[in-house]
Amino acid sequence: MNSSLERKAVAGFAVALVSVLGLCLLQYRTERRLTQNSQWVSHSHDVLRELALTRTSLNRADASAQSMVITGDASYVDEHDRAIDGFSRHLRNLRELTVDNPTQQRSLDILEPAAVSAIGALQKEIEARKTAPIPNGQVLALEASVRESADGVRDAISNMETEEWELLRQRTEAADRSNHRVHEVILLGTLLAVLFIAAFAAALLMDIAERERAEENLRALSGRLLQMQEDERRHIGRELHDSLGQYLSALKMRLESLRTDVTPAGDAAVQELGECIDLAEHSITEVRTASYLLYPALLDEMGLQSAIPAYLDGFSKRCGIKTTFESSPNFGRANRDVELALFRVLQESLTNIHRHSGSPTAHVLIKREDGAIRLEVRDDGKGMPRERLDEFQKGSPGQMGVGLRGMNERVRQFGGKLEVASDLRGTTVRVTISPAESIPPEGVSV
Repeated sequence: MNSSLERKAVAGFAVALVSVLGLCLLQYRTERRLTQNSQWVSHSHDVLRELALTRTSLNRADASAQSMVITGDASYVDEHDRAIDGFSRHLRNLRELTVDNPTQQRSLDILEPAAVSAIGALQKEIEARKTAPIPNGQVLALEASVRESADGVRDAISNMETEEWELLRQRTEAADRSNHRVHEVILLGTLLAVLFIAAFAAALLMDIAERERAEENLRALSGRLLQMQEDERRHIGRELHDSLGQYLSALKMRLESLRTDVTPAGDAAVQELGECIDLAEHSITEVRTASYLLYPALLDEMGLQSAIPAYLDGFSKRCGIKTTFESSPNFGRANRDVELALFRVLQESLTNIHRHSGSPTAHVLIKREDGAIRLEVRDDGKGMPRERLDEFQKGSPGQMGVGLRGMNERVRQFGGKLEVASDLRGTTVRVTISPAESIPPEGVSV
């Protein structure tokens, strides 16, 4: 009897050991796959960043060449050469980053000759202006050549961005699936441990510290990805404001100076210069708007309570949707990352209102109650589809859409709660972040 029980105990222990070892191997492989998927996500962000910098360098080269043609100022030549050097460097980086992607390599095979043609057209434009002013007919011909070549480069860059965004979507989904598998493996291990303890009175203790580390790593990874996105938005926003915005402002001032010098008043040239000045002013406004949407400097300088009304004013002008704003008078400042997360939730919510709700109005409320922060964005539109709302409330990320997933992930980084309520009278998005939970997790800067 005792021998039989002993054999059963040994057999049970062997089964338990094999099962645990099998689960450990499965968990290790799953976490490795998650790490690899996360690295591929970061790789796609690197490629997209290089593509954006490539486009920026081309735009700088184009702008400096145009400035040289307009003003004859030789200092723009050095600026043009620096932009071309940066453009070539980013092309080399793209070639290295996409060496394992035949589709992107073929796109680069198309992009590089187009780049050579565009650079050549810009050089011809500059060389033609170095000795003397260029006749209007020749200026138009040179500009047409530059536009055709530069547009070919931009089209090739856009095609590569489209391909990389699709890869990023696939890789993000793969990382999400790996994340779910990690949780499933952990749950299965827990259930098996309970069964073995009940059957053989053997304590198969879970490694809680390891589990918590896995959760923290996943959370930190998500935080780093969001931080990378915000850093990229900040970088591009500043590039637009500090580089292209300054070029456009300088162009407008030079055009105004030319209009002052052209006589007689009422001449056709004066009218054309006036139209060019109007176009430059409109371009400056568009660049400033795009820069602010990418990263609102007012948020860092004045805080959420001041940044929201400014954003709502611009949103109303752009979209024709009337907005209201209510806040508690003693709201004050939260830490920077919490304010940024709430601002992004506000942006995404208003974007959804504009695109999907059909509502003529949007109402924003932000309050601080006993230290907790509450943000509400409400519309008077047609409401969300019932099935989509149900999937969100069930926590099914694959069905809730990219926008809701992004909002939910931002709020989770600070332990907050995202709620969505919707019916035929409209939709309300509510975010609550408690005082203790508003401290960012490790790895996210304050």
